[in-house]
Amino acid sequence: MVRMIVGGADTDADTHVAAAIDANGAVLGIESFPADRGGFEALLGWLMSHGKIWLCLLSNIHSHLEPEEELSADQSAHVAPMRAPYRR
Repeated sequence: MVRMIVGGADTDADTHVAAAIDANGAVLGIESFPADRGGFEALLGWLMSHGKIWLCLLSNIHSHLEPEEELSADQSAHVAPMRAPYRR
């Protein structure tokens, strides 16, 4: 049986921080990656090592990232970009 996971990533200017969570809500891991193309590819590989990605929540997506294309092609995952609320 394939484990379905939810992945989340905060893609900041210096680092990408990701978390993997299973269907029961257990945190499988949290990891940081460099904020560049190679770091994002490593982040995706790390998430996929935990199971099949059902949903991936991404915040602050930068122009060098194309998560919808990469995740949809490899995992048939739902990708939900998250925008930070306006802060004063």
